[in-house]
Amino acid sequence: MKKLNLSSCCPELHHLASTHFFRALSDENRLLLLWRLLTDGTTTLTVLASEMSVDVSVVSRHLALLRTSGLVQAEKDGREVHFSVDTQKLSQILRNLANFIDQIKPPKSPKRKTLGK
Repeated sequence: MKKLNLSSCCPELHHLASTHFFRALSDENRLLLLWRLLTDGTTTLTVLASEMSVDVSVVSRHLALLRTSGLVQAEKDGREVHFSVDTQKLSQILRNLANFIDQIKPPKSPKRKTLGK
């Protein structure tokens, strides 16, 4: 039996967004971090950790995963690291996914029977 993988079943999707992207968006804390960085701009780990109800080490791991996905950038300034969202990359991935979905023809749904008829 042939095993399915993303690059063989839907290569277009594989090129549009990596599994790192979806994993980055699959956690509520990471979504909160992205939201915070998108709405309030660049900030440091210390500030982000003080605003969240989780330990600094947890925030650091979440930021590392967001960086791996390419959604968050880090810029060192002396002893501090400032984090920000790569809005161009995020927008491009989401646009590409929306275009991909729009191009797929959904399968026809079977006709539903209405109750009482």
